[in-house]
Amino acid sequence: MLNISTVLPQDSYLAVVIDNSESMTVKDDGKTPRSELLNKQLAETSLIKRLTEKFKVRLYRFDKEAERTDKLENLTFSGKSTRIESVTELLHEEGRHDPPGYWAILPDQEGNIPSM
Repeated sequence: MLNISTVLPQDSYLAVVIDNSESMTVKDDGKTPRSELLNKQLAETSLIKRLTEKFKVRLYRFDKEAERTDKLENLTFSGKSTRIESVTELLHEEGRHDPPGYWAILPDQEGNIPSM
């Protein structure tokens, strides 16, 4: 017998992980910081609100360290380095009893994925 567990909306956690490092203040277009573009896009699309209609959303921010946060307003974009491994470590530790069914990681555009 094959038993496959399924992730069910409303019964599953979604980890939304956002880069909180200074790299999010870079102005790729020379005008607008990445952080501002991200906040604008999140506000215009009501993404977090829409996700909470389907999942139990947990917000996380990361730079050198990762931590769970309860609101987007806690993002400072002032971390001195970006270490995505801090997120995986925290989610692994927190998820021992109730792991997220899905992840949505919102990093900057560079330097976040460790080399293999």
